[in-house]
Amino acid sequence: MYALEDLRNKVRTPRSRKYVDEAVRAYNAAAYRSAIMATWIAVAADLIDKIRTLAVAGESAAKALQNTLETAIQRNDIAGLQRFERELLDVAKDRLHLLGEREHTELERLYRDRHLCAHPAFSNEDDGLFSPTPELVRAHMTAAVDGLLSQGPVVGRKAIERFKREITADSFPSRDEALREYLLSSYLQPGTQPLRANLIKVVFKMAIQVELDPPVRWRAVRTAQALQVLVPREWEEHAHDLIDRLQDDWGDDVLLCVVTGLCHVPGVWEELRPGPRNKLEQLFCGELPLEVIVHLADPLPPAPLDKLMARHLDDLIAKGFVAEIAISGDPDPRLVAPLIEILRKVTSYQHGADVLEWIAALAQVITPDQLREIIQISMDNSQIRDAFIGRRALRTLRSATEERGQVFADAWQVWEAGTQPTET
Repeated sequence: MYALEDLRNKVRTPRSRKYVDEAVRAYNAAAYRSAIMATWIAVAADLIDKIRTLAVAGESAAKALQNTLETAIQRNDIAGLQRFERELLDVAKDRLHLLGEREHTELERLYRDRHLCAHPAFSNEDDGLFSPTPELVRAHMTAAVDGLLSQGPVVGRKAIERFKREITADSFPSRDEALREYLLSSYLQPGTQPLRANLIKVVFKMAIQVELDPPVRWRAVRTAQALQVLVPREWEEHAHDLIDRLQDDWGDDVLLCVVTGLCHVPGVWEELRPGPRNKLEQLFCGELPLEVIVHLADPLPPAPLDKLMARHLDDLIAKGFVAEIAISGDPDPRLVAPLIEILRKVTSYQHGADVLEWIAALAQVITPDQLREIIQISMDNSQIRDAFIGRRALRTLRSATEERGQVFADAWQVWEAGTQPTET
């Protein structure tokens, strides 16, 4: 549990901090009933401040609540004000989405204990006067600060709608660092715990939404990866729940989205039960649709999916799409070994050139030993060695690898020696 000074420092606004200071002073004086009452005052005041802030920002539900409150204040409507306070936590959860279920439950306990503190004789006769323990008071103060007082006045529904628009735009951050900064400044730091939970759920579902364009789904996957780093505890809690509840209902099309998307998020594959795993492995035994195969141009998912996908490398090469496929800026070294095995078995000029073209796109992650193996295979296969298009692909590979240092340049000396005409 936090130290009281740490709790105080987490409170966002000076007004709410003033009430928390009052609660801390009461706690230090062992006036525990007063501490609970001051903590509830801080919660109520903070929620009312957030309602007014959101009303100014144009949130319709907040405007209606502010009008109700101001009318009751002007008319000195004591019953109306009591009713407003009584319903405050419910409207914060259900209409403004400032509280999640857990936060609502914890603050509801604070509200009930506030009544017992204000009217300590209103308890069972056998229980005596209500006397909260220091531990109970600190628990209430921690729940108030963590669940509300440290959070910003961001309406979850509107923020989620904005995110759904932004992820489909070309201006969505393409670099991981920029994406993390965007999420922090726009959603995580000013947002509430319910907003963060809803954002995780929306991102998760977008990553497996078959109807979305693949680039948008991949942005959702990258966002999931960023959220796992930025809010690991919340990601673990909500993503685990979603995977556990949904995975048995996933059809083949969704499972393929999982392979080309969510399985790039660490831990997702491990969360799958044997049923979905077996279905995926069976799917990879047959012919994969092109929209799945083209993901071989991106980093592969974790094992064992990497090997399942790599089995289909030659399918993409055979379909003649090599020239149109742009290898990602982060080429995956796990692609090199299966491509070498394909190169070893080529039986036509075009096939050899296509395989070498793909290998050349991976030049930055090829090892010296792999390069020597590629050169030797090319020298031994006349379909590569004696073909113009094969030699052209090798020149591209040579240019890209020699830039990496002397050890790569030396590997090409074998090619020079082995392909020179023999003097008679």
